Formats: sequence, C-alpha cells, structure tokens
Amino acid sequence: MGESRSKAVDRQTATLPEAVSFGKPETEHHDHRLAAQEAGKAGSRSGGASRMKRGSTKRQGSRMIALDTRAKQFAEDLKKNFSAWIKRSPRAFKKRVLSRVASQLPPYPRPAGRRRSEHITMAVSLYRQQQREIRQKKRAKVNWMLIAKECIPNCGTMSHYRRRLRLDNLRNAVHARLKREGDETPHARAGHAAPVDLP
Repeated sequence: MGESRSKAVDRQTATLPEAVSFGKPETEHHDHRLAAQEAGKAGSRSGGASRMKRGSTKRQGSRMIALDTRAKQFAEDLKKNFSAWIKRSPRAFKKRVLSRVASQLPPYPRPAGRRRSEHITMAVSLYRQQQREIRQKKRAKVNWMLIAKECIPNCGTMSHYRRRLRLDNLRNAVHARLKREGDETPHARAGHAAPVDLP
C-alpha cells in the first residue's frame, strides 16, 4: 500500500509543468531576468546609435548639396566674367582657378625658401633709415658698424678678424634681401660697397 502511494507521488511530480520550475533555485530565475534586462538595454543603445548615424549622414548629405550649389554658382560666374579667357585657353584658365582656390583654403601652402632671419630684417630696416638720412643730407654715408652693433650679438667684444667677417656677411645679406625685393641702391648694384672702418 505504501509502495503504491510513493509511486503515485513520483508520477505526479514528473508530470508537473516546467513553467512551475519546481525544485529550481531562486538565483537561477534572478539570473534569467538580469540577462533579459541587459539584452533590452543593449538593443536600446544600438538603436540610438543607429538613429544618430542616420542623422549625421543626413546632415552631411545636405551640406554636400549646398556645397555643390555654391560651386555651380561660382563656375557660372567665372564663365560669365571670363568667357574670352576660357575660350582662348580653357585648360590654363582652369588650372589657374584651381590653384587660386587651393591657396585660399586650409591647409595653406608654406612660403617658399628659407625662413627670414630677424637680425637681417633689422639690418635692412636700419640700412634704409640711413639711406633716407643720406638723401636728406643728414649723413654722409652708411655706417655699417652702427648697424652691426644693433644686429650682431657681442659685436663689440669680438676679435677684429671675426668682427670683419660677420659684418661682411651681414652687409652681403642685406644687399641680397634688397635685390630680391627690388629695392637695391645703384651703389649696391654696381658692386662697389663702401669700405667699412672698424675700430
């Protein structure tokens, strides 16, 4: 009798639905709920990122359309105002326009040649000042020693030979700068630089 009752209880337990989760620990249910919540959050984040990406793509597309419109207007203005030049040499005109536009947009082209030396720039300024004084009859000739003292560090304490060398280099650099700028004097163009009296 007892054996038949225990078999009946075993059969009843075996037929319980899985939804009841009979005999499973409570922590396992909690883990399942956390996993479902995390999956929902991840889906929400991915959906937000997708919306942001679509918005950024839309803004970029509108900017491209505006840029194309401006470029078309610019080209129409060029064709209207420079029609003769375009008809005469279209390739050269196009190359000229592209180079001009590129020079006005970053990254800007770096100036050609070496960077100008500050002490040469100062010497050129002093030289021009003395030239003005000569034209105004306030000075008889250019005093390179005064210019050298302002532009060459420790000029007064150098040896005679070293001071002469540095001053000659300074004078040549000044005349070369003036020649590049188209502002050299007839005296310098003739190549007869006035002698410098060194103390």
